[in-house]
Amino acid sequence: MSGRLDPWDRAIYQALQEGGSGSGALDLEELSAASGVPVTVLEALERLGILIPESVSPTRLYSSGDAAALRAGKSLLEGGVPLDELMALATQMDEAMRPVAERTVEVFARFVRDSVEFTAGSGHEASERLVEAYQTMMNAAGDLVAGHFRRMLLQTARAALEKPIAL
Repeated sequence: MSGRLDPWDRAIYQALQEGGSGSGALDLEELSAASGVPVTVLEALERLGILIPESVSPTRLYSSGDAAALRAGKSLLEGGVPLDELMALATQMDEAMRPVAERTVEVFARFVRDSVEFTAGSGHEASERLVEAYQTMMNAAGDLVAGHFRRMLLQTARAALEKPIAL
C-alpha cells in the first residue's frame, strides 16, 4: 500500500503503522496477560471488528489503552452487565464513531494537510510537520470524543435518576 503513496502520505502511513499512541506495544499474548482476557476471546473480538490493532505490520500490536479498555469491559461483565448487552453497546459505539473518525480525517486533510504542504520549505519538512500534526490531531480528537462521551454519560445517568419512579 505505502508504495503508491506520495512522500508526505507515506510518512503519515508509516507513523500510523507504528501505532497511534506509542504507549506500550503489546502482542496478543501480552494483551491477554495485561487485560486478563483469554486470547480466544481477544481473537473473537478482532473478528467482530471490536478489537482493532494499532499496528498490523509485521505483527498485530495493541496499546496499554487497549488493555485498560478490556479490563473495563471485564469489570462491566463482573458488575452484572450481560455479555450480549456489552457486545451490542460495543457494536453500536463502533457504528456511531466510524463516521466521526472518517470526518475527522477528512477535516485534517482539507485544513491541516493542505496548509502544511503549501507552507513547508521542503518535502522533508512537510513530511515531519505532517506526521507531527497528524499525531497531535489523533490524540486531541480522541481526548475530545472521550471527554464528550464521558460528560454525556454522566448527564444521561443523572437525568435517568432524576425521573420520577412510576408506581
